[in-house]
Amino acid sequence: ASATRAGETQNQRQKREQREAAARMAAEAEERDAMESARQAALQAEAKAQSERPPLTVDEWNAHVVSGIMPCITYFTERVNNKDGDRFEIVEFFRGARIFDPAYAKTLNPSMAKALIEKLRPFHALNDDNAEGGNIIELLKTGWSAYRQNAVRVIGKFDFDKDEAAILSWHYQMFLRLGKEQREDNTKKHCRYCGCRSRNCLCYKSLHAWWYAARLCALVMPSSAATERVFSLLNNLFNNQQTSTLIDSILLSLFLSHNKRKVVVPHGFKEIDTVNGGISKNSGDDGSNV
Repeated sequence: ASATRAGETQNQRQKREQREAAARMAAEAEERDAMESARQAALQAEAKAQSERPPLTVDEWNAHVVSGIMPCITYFTERVNNKDGDRFEIVEFFRGARIFDPAYAKTLNPSMAKALIEKLRPFHALNDDNAEGGNIIELLKTGWSAYRQNAVRVIGKFDFDKDEAAILSWHYQMFLRLGKEQREDNTKKHCRYCGCRSRNCLCYKSLHAWWYAARLCALVMPSSAATERVFSLLNNLFNNQQTSTLIDSILLSLFLSHNKRKVVVPHGFKEIDTVNGGISKNSGDDGSNV
């Protein structure tokens, strides 16, 4: 075979490669058709089995509903609550960010506070050892006592109807006082927060770090976009005319529409490449991309 190919002309080689590519495409198409046929057969068998044995009692209906909902709950908890989950660190970050609410912070003891501060560490901007002012996470821990002394002055909770950024506003007001307080303490040679009489006190540097960290964390906004995209996918897959379907069919349809596969479509139509974020591109009549 190698000797035969060595004597091929360029035209013969191109035709051979075209035949081999066509054979591969045909084999792949046959494999996809077989997988789709098997999936449809499995869904039909399951639908028939469920129609022949519908839930009859309250307990059976509860078990049926749980069997459909539990995979979703498991999927969610594995991503959010497990340390290996791809959403674990960001959820922990938002839990830690509660410490910036002084009304909540004043209820914490030092160990609880430092545990919450540690949850902020995945945010690289706060965990840079080479930062000019030092590692912000460590400064937050150092200045916790001084921060809490300011937090205990807060009476009640903030009225977010009047000021949606009430917590950040409070941090800003605390920051504005620091310069005056530090000058007064330098004059008295006595830190009002830790009682230190040395100029090596880190209380004010740490309190500046609290304002800096609060501003950075305020930029990290939680979003429901990911959940809304799932509902958008469902709306595209199932219209109002379809009143019922198997849960397995919903799960498989969502998976197939978002598993980074290239969707094969007839020539002349738009090709959707999920690897490139679902960007559409026109295909020419000969199959070449335009």
